[in-house]
Amino acid sequence: MAEEEENIFKDKVEDVDWQLVLEKQEQGLLDRLIEADKASDQSAIEKLVDEAEGLFSKLATFKVDKDDTKAQDVDNLIHLFQMAQTVMEIKNYKLEVEEESHTETKDKLKELKRESKEMRERIKEQDNEIDELQAEAMKSATTPAKGKAGSLDPAAQRRMDAELNSTKKNLEVAQVCAP
Repeated sequence: MAEEEENIFKDKVEDVDWQLVLEKQEQGLLDRLIEADKASDQSAIEKLVDEAEGLFSKLATFKVDKDDTKAQDVDNLIHLFQMAQTVMEIKNYKLEVEEESHTETKDKLKELKRESKEMRERIKEQDNEIDELQAEAMKSATTPAKGKAGSLDPAAQRRMDAELNSTKKNLEVAQVCAP
């Protein structure tokens, strides 16, 4: 059974709920939202934004009937219009915040990819250095040194061990960071 697609635009089939509109006007929702914004009261803003955003589904389905006596009152229409404006501003603000967050995430991802690439390049360099040290060690092992046949120069052995440990750590980090 196929799911019905949700329409982008709501049908305007509901009469304006003037009780709701006038109640929000009496409660001063818009004025409180503006005051909280001016005071930068984030907690109050969030609460009022949630309340105003809850009106969106109602406002989106309202139809204004010219024969409705409440719709003939200009003050009522002005308040309804201001509520719709506020809800649109809230929706726009939330989209801007989301877009900014998305951009920051994309930037962080680019940075992580760049760092991962650098780590991989460093690992390749270290692999080459290890190969060189191993070749040097093999050469030293097959060429008798002054009375120490088959033993590595202690300094070369330490360098090789340090490079090997460093490469192992970088490889682990690169595997964790790899997408």
